Amino acid sequence: MTNPVMKEIPELMRAGKVKGYDSVPRTIETLLSQVFVFDDTVLKRYLRDNEWWNRNMRDLSGGESRSSFIRDDFAFNHLLNPAVYRSLRVARVRDGRVSLEDPKAEDDELVIVMRRTDMSQTFTEVLFSRSLSPEDYHRIG
Repeated sequence: MTNPVMKEIPELMRAGKVKGYDSVPRTIETLLSQVFVFDDTVLKRYLRDNEWWNRNMRDLSGGESRSSFIRDDFAFNHLLNPAVYRSLRVARVRDGRVSLEDPKAEDDELVIVMRRTDMSQTFTEVLFSRSLSPEDYHRIG
């Protein structure tokens, strides 16, 4: 990551310095992304520096390869669940904060904006919580 602004963006996001958000998010880092969980919104930013992924799968370090991967990911998920996958924005640093703006074709510092949903009562979560009784399992089938 040679451009210092590209390093500054995730640091500012992690600190909660995102225009329009007043809290510090919970940050989750996955193999490919950083997920910033605010009260009712989740922001997903793809990592640039996973050398193994960039070498063996698809180069997400920058440019057209990164941009098209993120745009395709958003388009697919938005098609399947538009209530959750709300928009695709570009992250820019303005006055010491991250500003999420309308992306241009050449932008590759893209952020997926999602609506945060309560997952505590999904079937998978209920199964993992081990809160079901034997009678519940019989009713479910």
